[in-house]
Amino acid sequence: MILRDKDTPAKGYDYVVVGAGPGGCAVASRLSQMPGCRVLLLEAGAVGRNPLLHVPAAAILTMRNSRYLWRYRTEVDPLSSIGPSDLLAGRMVGGGTGINGMMYLRGQPADFDRWRDIAGCDGWGHDDVLPYFRRSEASDRGDDGLHGDCGPIGTSRGSSSLPIAEAFLDACVRSGLECADDLNALRHEGAGYYDRMIRNGRRTTAREYLRRVADPRQIDIVTGAHVTGIVMAGGHARAVRYCKDNAVHQVEAGAEIILTAGCVNTTQLLMLSGIGPAAELARHGIRALIDAPEIGANLQNHAAITLHYALDAGITARDHLNWRGALRAGGRYLARAGGLLAELPTPVGALIRADDGDGANEPDSQIILGAGLPGHGRGLHGLLSDIPGFTLMVNHGRPRSRGHIGLRSADPFDPPVIHNRFLTEAADRLTLAKAVMRARSIVEHGLLAGEYRVRPQLLNEFAASDDAGALAGTIDRHISAYYHMTGTCRMGTDSGAVVDTALRVRGIDGLRIADTSIAPLLVNGNTSAMAFMIGERAADILSRRQEHGAGR
Repeated sequence: MILRDKDTPAKGYDYVVVGAGPGGCAVASRLSQMPGCRVLLLEAGAVGRNPLLHVPAAAILTMRNSRYLWRYRTEVDPLSSIGPSDLLAGRMVGGGTGINGMMYLRGQPADFDRWRDIAGCDGWGHDDVLPYFRRSEASDRGDDGLHGDCGPIGTSRGSSSLPIAEAFLDACVRSGLECADDLNALRHEGAGYYDRMIRNGRRTTAREYLRRVADPRQIDIVTGAHVTGIVMAGGHARAVRYCKDNAVHQVEAGAEIILTAGCVNTTQLLMLSGIGPAAELARHGIRALIDAPEIGANLQNHAAITLHYALDAGITARDHLNWRGALRAGGRYLARAGGLLAELPTPVGALIRADDGDGANEPDSQIILGAGLPGHGRGLHGLLSDIPGFTLMVNHGRPRSRGHIGLRSADPFDPPVIHNRFLTEAADRLTLAKAVMRARSIVEHGLLAGEYRVRPQLLNEFAASDDAGALAGTIDRHISAYYHMTGTCRMGTDSGAVVDTALRVRGIDGLRIADTSIAPLLVNGNTSAMAFMIGERAADILSRRQEHGAGR
């Protein structure tokens, strides 16, 4: 049972945690286990009691439910023909883990070694962060040195009842890729089933951390709390101001305030509190308490191209969306929490090396199979096209291009201004084009060589061009965005870094950040697992500090 939700917080909290996503739930739960420590966790959204939130295959429905979403709209990029796009984030206890695709893909070991070696974040290389990944996880693989088996977040080996999944993996092998048992263990190219944040047929979310609190008296949760500012006094973060039910509240933190509101909201909150680029703050009439030019800069996200393929054989999710298939899938799920409803809508994928110019061999791009063609209607039947088929979502996992986030106004209820700035670096454009051609090659030399009649559903340059350079020049019109925003409060040891390697905001006492905004470099994976790791690491840093008498 989840902890009680309070309408009005008490007094005497040591830590106030802003945002109940993966980082926030992890750090709040762990801190509440410290003797005598009292924690308040603030969340703008609700607990989330819709039963569909627990059904894995219902993710394509819950991602459309505005009750549980922050929905941002990016700006038009004046330097390209890339149009605006929606960016979604979870607005509920559990954050994005309550609405996302449940893929558990941490990123390659080399990604975190780049944090250490390129970004200068000592103590954040792969060997350093691995214990925190393992601490958060309860994998059905067991405690094998890479995975953990005692953490709150249940993960399981991937599988699929849809023949298209095995057909795709066969195609990958025919095209020269290794079929991997564990994509999280890969240090080179390969394809396989994604591990997933699913346990016993149910989605597992960051809420699991809150079910493990030993003493509920040490932690309170306030939902529906829209945080509007950090209250500063003498260079120290002292309190949090928030709005709930049209009333303004303020709560003090005796030790520290920890921001875990996600990349977009943490960035906006800092600026609203007078911490950010002085010129940006001045434009909106906000007095700059700390001039931090890089807050909001260094935005990184995965840009993607989606290839659509139709096929004649009935081997995709479309075939289960008639009334007979729905009844059969529902019966299997109710009887033993199995079948199609207990599976990922994106069950398999490939990690590939698209940029062959730097001599490295670890993967830098990802191809994800979507087990049906998207529809454009309303309701369950409108989720998928009437045409049987599948998609391949292709993204460049380590982009060089950088965007930025700014304020739209000084009103905390106004959404921020988000510039993705995708493909502003020519190398990103070419790498993504090469990754698209590699995905096409898997289909053409794999699936077309098999028993299925596959044909491109959208006839455009991606279905015809064999020239990566030509493809790169026209790629803008087909770009979409993942929801993997990172980097706007980057960690580092240089003077421009927003937080240091202990996650402390520079120039301010009593304020830390423990969400994906601190990531100096985007990883070639999904960001939920990384967010859990960051929360675990933050809690460990704070508990060690407490043990050495530097706490309250």
